[in-house]
Amino acid sequence: PTLDAGFLPPFDVGIEKSVVGLRSSYLPGDQVTYQLTITNNSAYPVYNVQVNDLLPQNTTFVEGAGFSAS
Repeated sequence: PTLDAGFLPPFDVGIEKSVVGLRSSYLPGDQVTYQLTITNNSAYPVYNVQVNDLLPQNTTFVEGAGFSAS
């Protein structure tokens, strides 16, 4: 049997997007690498987190090396 006491732990997940090797300007065809950092700021584990990142207009996704978790 399962007991549901109606308690939902407070989750606090943060996300930050930055450009790796930021330059002052880019030309058409230049490659831009984005880094997404997701942080669990709560006292509880968070599972099944999904991140959808929209690329800026006129940007094409190039297959990368994937992701790393720590």
